[in-house]
Amino acid sequence: MSILLTFLCIVAHPGRRLWLRVQLYTILTGLAYAVGVLEADGFEVKFIDSPAMAIDKNELYRIAADFKPDLTVVDTTTASIYSDVEVGAAIHTLTQSSIGLVGTHASATPDETLAMNTNILAVARGCPHQCAFCVYPQVMTGHRYRYRSVKNLVDEMEYITREFPMVKEIFIVDDMLTVHKERCLEIGSEIKRRKLKVTWSANSRADIDAETLNAIGSAGCRLLCVGFESGDQEVLDNMQKKLKVEKIYDFANYAKKAGVLIHGYFLVGNPGESFSSLDKTLKMALTINPDTAQFYPIMVYPGTKAYDWAAQKGYLMQDTYDKWLTPDGLHNSVVSTPELTWEQLVAWCDGARKSFYLRPQYIASKIVQGIKSPREWSRLFRGAFTLMNFFSAVFGISKNSCR
Repeated sequence: MSILLTFLCIVAHPGRRLWLRVQLYTILTGLAYAVGVLEADGFEVKFIDSPAMAIDKNELYRIAADFKPDLTVVDTTTASIYSDVEVGAAIHTLTQSSIGLVGTHASATPDETLAMNTNILAVARGCPHQCAFCVYPQVMTGHRYRYRSVKNLVDEMEYITREFPMVKEIFIVDDMLTVHKERCLEIGSEIKRRKLKVTWSANSRADIDAETLNAIGSAGCRLLCVGFESGDQEVLDNMQKKLKVEKIYDFANYAKKAGVLIHGYFLVGNPGESFSSLDKTLKMALTINPDTAQFYPIMVYPGTKAYDWAAQKGYLMQDTYDKWLTPDGLHNSVVSTPELTWEQLVAWCDGARKSFYLRPQYIASKIVQGIKSPREWSRLFRGAFTLMNFFSAVFGISKNSCR
């Protein structure tokens, strides 16, 4: 993966320097908290956001040579592992710093990763659920849910609203904020007790009740990101989602009544997937009608049950990790089953996006949403522009018309 798709976090103190490079999928707050702890302990910390600063590899290497870190820590993913190792090895050559790899791929395949380059050192929050495809709980954070106190969490929200008034919304990147109902109720109650005017979003399952949604919705929760995954009960069971289809429909109704927007994830290609189950998934997406929806083929990462399933069945279509990326640097679909090839999964996801987003009633609802909530216009225009670029590239749809 291109270095332009990374964060660069440089950490140091007199006599010892540490450099952390982080993948740009979501901000890895664990490293950000580590930087804060190091600063509090007297470390000198320099944080570099390479996408925002448009830093390429040459610029990265120049910074490394000037900085001369003693230890370079590189975050990894499966799709970018060759690039991650290449960059780490190049920095070692330039600076003679020790190189450490962290993240999902290095944690799941330490021996294999170490073997890629002799200059690499592998070094190694949670969700109680057992979803077969989910990589972080299986290879990094674990299934034991460890949480900060409600006071500590709301203290930080208050700090952000006070010290960073330009921040429009806070996203809580817990694996699953809503796993404990009583804690959610306490969070909502504490925000309201302090009279905080804060807008926030979080990850959630689709099985929380109306009371919880009302509590967090009235305390500033604007949106929840929710993995619905499939509209077929057998597929949900096969991926060990431990979620009933009926619960999903109930949850969607509760969220609408509570005024909480939903971003829905739909993951296709799981064990038992067929054209029939895909039809049920699209029907679910159109029926529950979340604010936004994401359709994508399954990515099976080393260290997960889903990867073991695909490997044992011979369903992995790529034999090297660099082929997990498209020529444009995007994730590639790598799983084909006897029922559905990876090409069919990708084509279905493209068609599902078109069916979902180009509905006249959906477009009309977004216009109404912008009128009722003017702060949403910026997000809506950016989203529309991105979608029309996508539809133009995939289907040849003009940006000036929706047909």
